[in-house]
Amino acid sequence: MANIGGFLALNDDDLALKCRNLLILTEGFPTYGGMAGYDLEAVAQGLYEALDPNYLRYRIRSIEYLAEKITAGGVPIVQPPADTPFISTGGRCFPTSPTNSIRRGR
Repeated sequence: MANIGGFLALNDDDLALKCRNLLILTEGFPTYGGMAGYDLEAVAQGLYEALDPNYLRYRIRSIEYLAEKITAGGVPIVQPPADTPFISTGGRCFPTSPTNSIRRGR
């Protein structure tokens, strides 16, 4: 719940080394810099807020409510809905879409 950055916490040294090596390919060496203090503070505050049980209950119920409304309207989504955005099969929602025609070779 921050607008920048993030971190990966692991308790497996071998996996951490593999991740660090992949990081070099995508982000550069870890010694090239890091997040500013205010960004680290925003990530920490976001974690604190996102792990609050009241917030989690609110978020999960909000997703359930939206999923109920979407499926009642006939839009197919992956079930059961989780605490992330919905995944829908666009082709089934919009069968006449030009993108579907391209995929089918028409």
